[in-house]
Amino acid sequence: MYPQVRERDGNWTDPIPPEHYIRVTFEKSLNSTNDITIFAKSNSSGIVEVYEVNGTKKIASFGVISTDDKYRILLTNLTGTQNTFDLKIVGGTVEFDYVVDPHLNIPFVYVQQTTRQTRTGATTYGDITGASIGSANFVTGKKYLLVFTANLDGNNDGGDFGIQAVHGSTAFGGSEMVYDPPTGGGAILNKATFTWFTVWTAVSGEGVKLQFRTLNSGHTVGADQITIFAMTLSDYLREKNDWYYNEVVATTAIDTTTWSTTNNAAVTFTPLVAGNDWLVMTSSRIDYGGGDSQQLQSRIQRTGEATSTEPMTGTEGEDGTNERDIQTLFRVFNLGAASNTFTQQSRGNEGNKTPDDDRTHSSIFALNLNKFKVHAALWNENAVGPLSTTNYNTEVLTTSITPDKHSNVWIMGQFISDDPTDGDDNWSKGRLQVNNTDNPGTHHS
Repeated sequence: MYPQVRERDGNWTDPIPPEHYIRVTFEKSLNSTNDITIFAKSNSSGIVEVYEVNGTKKIASFGVISTDDKYRILLTNLTGTQNTFDLKIVGGTVEFDYVVDPHLNIPFVYVQQTTRQTRTGATTYGDITGASIGSANFVTGKKYLLVFTANLDGNNDGGDFGIQAVHGSTAFGGSEMVYDPPTGGGAILNKATFTWFTVWTAVSGEGVKLQFRTLNSGHTVGADQITIFAMTLSDYLREKNDWYYNEVVATTAIDTTTWSTTNNAAVTFTPLVAGNDWLVMTSSRIDYGGGDSQQLQSRIQRTGEATSTEPMTGTEGEDGTNERDIQTLFRVFNLGAASNTFTQQSRGNEGNKTPDDDRTHSSIFALNLNKFKVHAALWNENAVGPLSTTNYNTEVLTTSITPDKHSNVWIMGQFISDDPTDGDDNWSKGRLQVNNTDNPGTHHS
């Protein structure tokens, strides 16, 4: 029967009569936090029950099977671990198309543009070549994690240069970043890192893309090292169980040195099992009112089971009229089976300013990495440095991963740098390597 149930392909089993069963063996042992998913159909009389192998105690029931559809149960009543189960047919015949290993092959799309793209004199937004995912990759009504990254630059330190994420022809709220290169760097030496994410419910006929523009006619905007990552959440990962998302759209003054207490995106949850690794990402969109007179900061705050306020980042604006920054942070936390609250917070570091510096969008996303077959993460909040003045001569952090089969691996890396002696006149740059090779391959050149 394995050829009929190994994938979702419309190759159905013969009708399985009542009081017969299918014995399924998964690649990994399962416990009470896992689930089993089947794609099956019946004439609304068949029921599928789950038992331990050769057991008589029912662990769970898929309930009545009707039309060709996906059916999922949680193994909440399973004691211990095992990898083989008996699926018993009750009431009426049932046909099976697919019995799913709980570690699913989650659909995703990844695109990258590693050749610098430019537009000159274009003060309205236009598409960035090679920075899009078409509508055929999305299913209407399903939810997706979208992550956009790029290096944004401009050819004049007296100008402003924008980038934004778009679905269809509509800009995602809170995704626009406008960058004014620091005075003194000139041309494209100064690059702003654009990283923004959201959870999007797909709309019929819409894809996603990045666009850019210059706010000043005659200037040239550039974007390079661009990536878009889209991972399906619906049907494969359970909302408010395997992942959490919260977004707050509200204008909040952040001039004071006190961390924001209102309009913060936050999630609170208690993991079902202790010892799992959770990726937590936050993003804030900040409008500069005070120009270069204040540094604006954001951080991830954890409370509940344990407390922490790292990572934290801050940037100083150049233009109090047009400039807006997006500050995105991420970190992996190992959590116990206890209540945890994660909050995105922002503030200024020099007190009240006129006009106000405002945060207009705040968002947070948490994902259980143990739902994937293999993952790796490393975090270090101790200072590394001083950074070498030789290109990329300081290794900031390294980790390793061994996939259990040939597959794609999504990798993120982040570091936050500063110069405590003279932050206005020095720059830092970084790159990501895989097996000591730049990735993307043009990252260095």
